[in-house]
Amino acid sequence: MVSLTEPPCAAAPAANLKAGPARIAAGADGGGARRVEVVAINGDTVASLLVSEGTLVRMLQQSIEETSGTPIDQQKLLFGDAHLMKNDNVFNLLPANTPVTLVKVPSIEDEGLRLMQKHGWKSCGKSETSGNDNSWLIAHYGYVFDSTMGQLGEVDFRAMLRHIPRCNKETGFYIYRERDPLLPYKQDVIQWQDIFDTWDDFALCVELSAANSGMSLWHAWMHKNDYKEGDYWM
Repeated sequence: MVSLTEPPCAAAPAANLKAGPARIAAGADGGGARRVEVVAINGDTVASLLVSEGTLVRMLQQSIEETSGTPIDQQKLLFGDAHLMKNDNVFNLLPANTPVTLVKVPSIEDEGLRLMQKHGWKSCGKSETSGNDNSWLIAHYGYVFDSTMGQLGEVDFRAMLRHIPRCNKETGFYIYRERDPLLPYKQDVIQWQDIFDTWDDFALCVELSAANSGMSLWHAWMHKNDYKEGDYWM
């Protein structure tokens, strides 16, 4: 069993970042809210947003996408040396006038195509369950996600990790929690988007060693969260 260590997440490796960071300055505002000024690297204001009690990072990212056009999937918010997770409470984390860095990263689609070209991997193609064209989505083929960080390097390995749950979804799997002994026929099925969000944060931040493989981390993460994997085809 792999032991998972998740330190406060440092900024993503520089080789995996595209140009175009912006700054978010959080300032005090009336009504128990804080005003968040999103400013581009050239100093231009992109958006002026109010952050209230209970606002999660994912909510802030949605507002940034609506106002700036930067997709949530390509946003990484950094507060000092720490990466803000999607379920973090922005209001509690951001003192007044504390800057947060917004870094635009490559999309999962672009990274999938790049990795397949570089390593000779295949795509999932057209999904039998959803009919989606997944030409960008890396397929496992019984070995790809067993690749280790030592084999791929940190940037490629972290990018590959994000494809694991998405590939599983498109090939007919689902995630659920262990059945309650008092309700043996009830399965607590987890929404895939929730899996993607929490796994993506984990993939960016988990402490790695050269021996870590994609599947070993996936199974350890599933175990830590008391998740089970089911197969719609079984």
